[in-house]
Amino acid sequence: MHKTSLRWSTIVGICLSFIMLAIFHQPALGAPTIESMEATPDPVAPGVQFTIKVKASADVTFAFAQIDFRPTLPMFFPVQLIFNGIYWTNTIPFIGITFPPGVNSISAIVRATVMNAARQPAMQEKTITVKQSLLSVTLEAGLDTMNINVGDSDYIAFTINFQTGGATTYHVIAEQTVSPFSGITWTSDYPPGGWTTNTNITWVINEQVFGNVVGTYELKKTVKILETGNQTEVTVIVNVLSGIEEPQLLPLGSVPDGVNVSVPTDVTFTTTVTGSEVLPSQVILERVDAVGNLLETLG
Repeated sequence: MHKTSLRWSTIVGICLSFIMLAIFHQPALGAPTIESMEATPDPVAPGVQFTIKVKASADVTFAFAQIDFRPTLPMFFPVQLIFNGIYWTNTIPFIGITFPPGVNSISAIVRATVMNAARQPAMQEKTITVKQSLLSVTLEAGLDTMNINVGDSDYIAFTINFQTGGATTYHVIAEQTVSPFSGITWTSDYPPGGWTTNTNITWVINEQVFGNVVGTYELKKTVKILETGNQTEVTVIVNVLSGIEEPQLLPLGSVPDGVNVSVPTDVTFTTTVTGSEVLPSQVILERVDAVGNLLETLG
């Protein structure tokens, strides 16, 4: 019995030793991972709503981001990320910064960090562009050149694209001039007074142009943001034509098409007028030498 008791004691001791090893020598937890990261919009401007979105492994318990302007500017800002669904995210008005003199755009690094319960980190970063303003307006004409017969008209469309990164309301107007001053006129569906908006939007101006006087004209369309003075313009060349095509003569023919030497012969020369419904008032027949010099007018 004594030997048996010693044997069981030994077994119990060994088991306890393994249990203690299991408790105090557990393997370290694996570091978390970041699957994806978004920082939008890019480019961004101060005051614009800016979103950081990170998708990470399920063991993450804490996450934050930094917006780092170094070395261009000696500053960086922390952003707390909140778990929402499958993302760690936050949306904030992008911070106000002072741009260096003469600089309208700089780069910044958005750096996201996630941690698990053991405070093991994972990090990912993205470089974004920061502009003083995202406000812009562009203008395109449907045609570079218009050819209109005098007394007729033709159509053209102008496309205006307005972009704003914030919620400020702006007033956008369009103006049109022509040079020389007279010779063409137009009508359009442009609303009197222009447009008022605080969102990204595209407008189209449909225009009918009338050719009144033969000539070449520059039609200039200008679009302007009243609050900032931002403007853009486009020029369309308008040719107002007479509508009368120039007549052309086909190669000269003759009957007969050959004569004998030293034998006087009557020859009838013929040609065809083409390219116009208007017949010329006269056609002149001339005799020229081999290089085209006029020798005599035959009729």
